[in-house]
This record gives sequence, C-alpha cells and structure tokens, in this order.
Amino acid sequence: MKIIWSTLAIVCLLWGPTASAQTKAELETQLAQLMKMLPGDYDNAAQLQGQGADKPFYPVRTILKAVTMPEIGEHILYLEEYRDNDPEKFTRIRLYKFTLDEGAIRLHLVNPLKPEALVGAYANLAKIQALRLSDMRKDRDLCDVFIRKVGEEFQGAMKERSCDRPDKALVDYTLIIGPGKHWVRNRARSPDTNQVAWEFVPGAGEGFIEQFKTRD
Repeated sequence: MKIIWSTLAIVCLLWGPTASAQTKAELETQLAQLMKMLPGDYDNAAQLQGQGADKPFYPVRTILKAVTMPEIGEHILYLEEYRDNDPEKFTRIRLYKFTLDEGAIRLHLVNPLKPEALVGAYANLAKIQALRLSDMRKDRDLCDVFIRKVGEEFQGAMKERSCDRPDKALVDYTLIIGPGKHWVRNRARSPDTNQVAWEFVPGAGEGFIEQFKTRD
C-alpha cells in the first residue's frame, strides 16, 4: 500500500514530542550517508506510467552532483532539474548546502543569480565550482529545510509557517530521500486560510514528484 506523507505528518516527525534527540556524532554519520546516497540522475518515469491522462504530473529529470565549493560550504551538491525532456525548460538550478543544526540536518537552498547560464553544467562541474558566493542570491535562513532520518529514509520540511514569498504566501517545501529515491513537493499556502495558493505541480495536492535513480 502506498503511503502519502502529508507535510503535517513529516513536521510532527521532525519536531513533535515523539521526535528522538540526535547526538552530533549521529548526525555527522547520517550526513555522510546522505552525501553518499543522494548524488545521481533521477526521473519520475514510473510515476507517469502509473497515472491517468488527466493527472497533473509531467516528466521531470533531476541531476545531483557533489561539488567542491569551500567558500559556499563543506557539504555541497549541485542540482539541475528540467521538465518535458527538454534541458532548456529548467525548473530548478541551485545548490544544496548541508550543515548540522537544531538536532537535524539543515538544508539551505542556495540559488545562483544567473541560473540560465548554468544549463547543462552538471556535465562540466568546473563551471559550477568556479562560482563565488557573490554569484549567489542572498536568500534567508527562514526557508531552510530540516531533515531527520526515519528508518531508511531521510524526511525534511521547512518549519511550519516560517518561509513567506513576496506575495506573503507561506512556502511549504517537503523532501523525502531514500536509497535510489528523491521525492519533492513544493507549494505555498495562504497565511490567512492555510489553503494551498500555489503548487509547483498544479493539481498535485498531497502528491510528490516521485523520482527514482536511473544512474549514479
């Protein structure tokens, strides 16, 4: 049976009364596992085969590569993602910066000032590694994702009602990572009604973009 993880369920696992405290040594071990597990090439082909013609999901390919960028941080992955099998239709180009904080693995989403100039850079990591901190947007730590290990998976979410967009909608970004698995749900809620006001995949509801690794 397929489990649909709601953001509330994941937030409760991360910060609820049943969330177990993690030592620094445990988190360091888990971060090393995550950095080894996550790099690779992912797509949602299996998800598309299982949905009807009226369903909302479209082809998404995500490539994650480990990069060395000491000015940005110690644990960095480069993420390049595009839709409809067209690299020019990129949906996300950013860095995943991992640190340890607040009893969890903290993920800061680092966004380049000129993402369009990096299309295809996953095949030329020197282009990424030449970037400096001044080439990145000054995003706020309020929008960081906090990740904890649950069984064999890593589950992460932003702190509830912590990250607002320019239109004041509250970002609701949820991430599930497992062996060969990278699932993401990105949407925003009205601060007044808590109803979904925007979705990365319109009509997805509680659904994730369900990606599985096709190659390391």
